[in-house]
Amino acid sequence: SDKLWVCFTGLARGSNAVTGWAGLFADVDSSQDATGQASDVGFFVAEDGVAFALLGNGNPGNPAALDARVTATGTVWMAELQVDVASLGGVGHAIGLRLSHNAVDSAVDAFAWPYRSQQNVPNSWGQTVLGTWPTLDDIAPISTTVGSGDVFLTLTGTNFVSGTQVLLDGAALTTTPAIISSTLMGALIPAAKLNAAGLAKVQVAGPGLLNAPSPAAGLGFQIVGLTPVITALTPDTAGQGAEALMTVTGSGFLAGATVLWNGQALPTTVLNGTQVQAKIGVAQLQPGRVAQVAVQNDLSSGNPSNVLPFLVSALRAVYVPIAKR
Repeated sequence: SDKLWVCFTGLARGSNAVTGWAGLFADVDSSQDATGQASDVGFFVAEDGVAFALLGNGNPGNPAALDARVTATGTVWMAELQVDVASLGGVGHAIGLRLSHNAVDSAVDAFAWPYRSQQNVPNSWGQTVLGTWPTLDDIAPISTTVGSGDVFLTLTGTNFVSGTQVLLDGAALTTTPAIISSTLMGALIPAAKLNAAGLAKVQVAGPGLLNAPSPAAGLGFQIVGLTPVITALTPDTAGQGAEALMTVTGSGFLAGATVLWNGQALPTTVLNGTQVQAKIGVAQLQPGRVAQVAVQNDLSSGNPSNVLPFLVSALRAVYVPIAKR
């Protein structure tokens, strides 16, 4: 529709000294300023049927964009306003909105929605959208693996328009291309956002509606921890009495990977995706024991690799024969 319809019912009649009036103020660009702007527009009708328009800076507005009518009984009156949507910037965007019934018993009376909103303070007004809200029905793919690189996400839904944004855990993504159709769009998830395992939330937001994305709960995108594989330990044996530096060779090692010694984390340095080094303390080198060595990328949620054995050799007594002369 090219009209915004606003209806008021059950409005109390003004006193003999004043004439009540009702209508709306719109923050057309949803700038949520602290003071009224010339871009804010108001449309009102008095209970005597006189319609008028105001701008946020107090200047007269464009009454031609408003058609209004009223009916009244002895104690209450009703108002119907039709506002040209073009005067509100068209459809498909967010606006600030304040509805009010003014001058009931005195010229300064104001009964408004939102309840605590103020006429010349747009950042106290409510927020809504003109037109249809975007909805998100499905995403593909629904998962990826940590360290897999950028992921192109395809989204299907309804009411995608120019300026619709895709959010991952509340942060806007680059849309590529921005809009394919009103029911299909794409977005790029950069690898930097995929460096930890977990369940991310995907949503869409219409132009100017980042604070009101859809759906509220989001659709889940699973980031699966990469399970590394180890193939060799260098060295794979040591004696007791001194620290040892061990190099673990394998694949799938990510930044932050940790070497596990019998399930306990060792101080670890990641050299690259195929090698890590760990310092084995004296306390770990118990003679005559075989330790189980593994690597885990994410200690909080990832899976450890396969294990390889590390032998701690026992000290052997050496007997030196003494010749007695």
